[in-house]
Amino acid sequence: MYLYLVRHGEAKSKEQDPERPLTEAGSEMVRRVATLLGGIRLSVGGIHHSTKLRARQTAEILAAGSGAVAPVTEVPNLDPLADVEELAESLSRATTDLMLVGHLPHLDRLASRLVSGDAGHEIFSFPACGVLCLRRRPESESREGGAVWTVCWMLDPGALPRSATDLLAATRSGSQGRLAAALSHELNNPLAVLAAGAQIVERLLEEIAVRSEDPDAVERLLADAKGAAEMSREALRRISRLVARFQRLIHLDADATQRRPVDVNALLNDAVTVLSDSWGARIRVIREYAELPKVIGHPAGLSEVFEDLLDNAANAIEEEGEVRLTTRLEKGFVRIRIADTGRGIETEQLRGIFEPSFRVKEGRVATSWGLYTWRQIIHDHGGELRVSSEPNRGTKVEISLPVGVGSG
Repeated sequence: MYLYLVRHGEAKSKEQDPERPLTEAGSEMVRRVATLLGGIRLSVGGIHHSTKLRARQTAEILAAGSGAVAPVTEVPNLDPLADVEELAESLSRATTDLMLVGHLPHLDRLASRLVSGDAGHEIFSFPACGVLCLRRRPESESREGGAVWTVCWMLDPGALPRSATDLLAATRSGSQGRLAAALSHELNNPLAVLAAGAQIVERLLEEIAVRSEDPDAVERLLADAKGAAEMSREALRRISRLVARFQRLIHLDADATQRRPVDVNALLNDAVTVLSDSWGARIRVIREYAELPKVIGHPAGLSEVFEDLLDNAANAIEEEGEVRLTTRLEKGFVRIRIADTGRGIETEQLRGIFEPSFRVKEGRVATSWGLYTWRQIIHDHGGELRVSSEPNRGTKVEISLPVGVGSG
C-alpha cells in the first residue's frame, strides 16, 4: 500500500479571511504539483482532507489536476491538532492506496509515528503543498510485528519551476555551454587563416626588402601579398558573420517579455550551428526550407525549443544517421518538421511523452519536464507541437506557428 501525505497549499491569514482559503499563488502551486503527480499516473482509492477550507481546496485541485479518479472526502482526524494514534492504527489496516491532505503539526507527527513509531521524533518537515510518499510493507517484514512504513520519496514544490519562463531559464546554463563550445569551434578555422596570412605577408615583406632591385620579383611578391591579404579579409568577413550570428543567439532574450518578428529558418540554422560541433560527422543535417514570412513571438523561447528538439533527435541516433529539417507555409501557419532516423519511441512511452515526470534520488524528487515545457512554449505562441514515432524507424516532431500572430 502507498500513502501520500500532502500539506495544504499556501493559505490566507486569518486577518485577510477568517476562513483561510488558498491564496492565488497557493492554488497555482497546487496545480503544478497536480500536473507532476499526473505525470506518474497517480492512482489512489481515495483523497481525504480535513474539515478546513484550505485542505478541501487543495484536495479538489489535486484530484482534478492529477487525473486521479478517486472520491474526495472530508474527515475530522486530519485537523491540525487531531490525535495521530487512532489514524495510524486505521492506516495499518487500510487495503487501498490513499492520499491525505492536512496540516502542521499533525502531518509531521503522523509521518514520524508511521516511520519511527514515535510521533514526537519530528523526522519530517512539510513545506506548503509538500508531498511525502510512504509504502507499507507486509507485516512479515517486521521483526516486531505490525505495519512497517518506509519512505519512498518527498517532493518539495519550492523546487518546481513556476512558469514556462522559469523552465526556460533552467536550461540556460547548458545552452550557454554549448554556445561557448560552438563559438570556439567555428572561430578556429578563420583565426588559423588570419595567422597564416600574417605569416605569409611577413615573409613576403622580408623577400621584397632583399629583392628590392628586381622589379619583376617585387611585382610577383606584391601579387602574392595581395592574395594573402584577400585571404585574410575573407577570414575577417567570416568572423564578422559568426560574431553577428552569435550576438543574435546571445541577445535573443534581451527582452523576454517583448514579442517581435522571428525568422524561423534563421533560428533553426543557429540551433544547428550551436549543436553541430558536439555531433561531429556522424549526423547529416538536411535542410529543406521554404521561403517563409516571419512569425511573431519570443526568439529566446523558440530558439530553446528548436535547440532542445534537435539535440534530442541527434541523441536518438546511436551511430550514424540523418536529421532532416523541413519548413513550409500552409493555411496561415508556418510548419516545421524535425525528423530523425534514430531508434524511435515505444507506443507506451509515446502516450505520456508530454507529461512531466520525476525520478527519485536519495529520497528526493528530481523533475523532468522535457516536451511538456516545449509544448507549453509553442502553445504560448498560439501554435501546436505533435510527435509521431515508431520503434527503429525514427521520430518526427511537427510544430505549427501562426504567421504574424502571437498572444500578448
